[in-house]
Amino acid sequence: MHNFLSRIYKRNPNFVYRKVVDEVILVPIKAEAVEAHSIVVLNETSAFIWELLDGKKSLKEISENLTNKFEVSPKTAENDLITFIKDIEKLGGITLISGSR
Repeated sequence: MHNFLSRIYKRNPNFVYRKVVDEVILVPIKAEAVEAHSIVVLNETSAFIWELLDGKKSLKEISENLTNKFEVSPKTAENDLITFIKDIEKLGGITLISGSR
């Protein structure tokens, strides 16, 4: 788990992040995106994570931000983060910048 949290990801620029009414969505805008026909609806936690995936912050730093913002335990923050990262990575929404697989 420690190795996983040392990873640094950046958002795929082929995904557009938009707030529509009370929902936050990710929309793949290029054909290269794995699920080009789908829209991903983000909850508040996922939207917060998405904004922090800047290619500079490690997952550990993002996890710490989650713990502080949502007042959850470090374990809960890590679990939520790991779940989101694995899901969005499958869709091609992020790129690994640094860290081992």
